[in-house]
Amino acid sequence: MADKVIFFCAHSDDEVISSGATIAKYANEGKEVYVYVFSYGEASNPVVQDQFIINERIIEANKIGQFLGVKEVKFLSIADGRIYEKINDKKFLNEIKEIINKHKPYRIFTHAASDPHRDHRSVHKIIVKVIDSIDRKYDIFTFDVWNVINVFRKTKPELHVDVSKTFDKKLEALKLFESQKVYINTLYPSVLFNARLNGERNNCKYAEKFLKVR
Repeated sequence: MADKVIFFCAHSDDEVISSGATIAKYANEGKEVYVYVFSYGEASNPVVQDQFIINERIIEANKIGQFLGVKEVKFLSIADGRIYEKINDKKFLNEIKEIINKHKPYRIFTHAASDPHRDHRSVHKIIVKVIDSIDRKYDIFTFDVWNVINVFRKTKPELHVDVSKTFDKKLEALKLFESQKVYINTLYPSVLFNARLNGERNNCKYAEKFLKVR
């Protein structure tokens, strides 16, 4: 049976910005990668109707997921900007628990607790809260999206993934996010910088880093 990995993220570009090359690498290694997206990101463009954005994000997410080798991309349909309301929602927390118990992943990835974006921090709190309520031990690793450059972070990350062979695929995947082009372009320089910096620190060309929190 193939190892399973779950990425929990607030919006459908978060996992690619932070971990796209790792996702591609895991898929190439035969691991089953599942991506669960909390929100459609419908509030990202105030001049475009929500339903249009939702439809576009679903199509993009599935297209990019297939490109990277993701087994399944699933949206959890939480209102954009309102994820924090689910932190103490027992019914929703149980839904997340059922997802985890169904797949029994050997690794879970989600947002960092220190991310400036409220939705990202809320996803982190939810995943950690659910994991802490489960008797079985699961490893949780966190990634950064809006913590642009973490050169001075004192906490040493527990996991570095050599993504030298799949980093170009990540860059190609980022270009497929037509609806998020403005945000992607803003973060693009930091994505390149961090990958090279982490690579140099781990004797490879490119690397993605994660902090183990459980």
